Amino acid sequence: MAYIDTVHALYPEDTLTVILPEFVVAHWWEYFLHNQTAFHLKTALLARSDIVVTDIPQHLRSRTKEEGEERMNDAQT
Repeated sequence: MAYIDTVHALYPEDTLTVILPEFVVAHWWEYFLHNQTAFHLKTALLARSDIVVTDIPQHLRSRTKEEGEERMNDAQT
């Protein structure tokens, strides 16, 4: 937030755009594991004037059991 405040103070006549990644998860319960920092930043910034918050969705691919086992085997070799 200090960086955003500094940039906003340097250019008060400009609109500042903050881009936040938002993870799109496969299961509803995974949402609680991700996006918490972005949610708090977005909540704090939406009330401020001359700041635009943009979310960029990033899809997280869910792993199958076989993929998880393959990664474990690769890490052991």
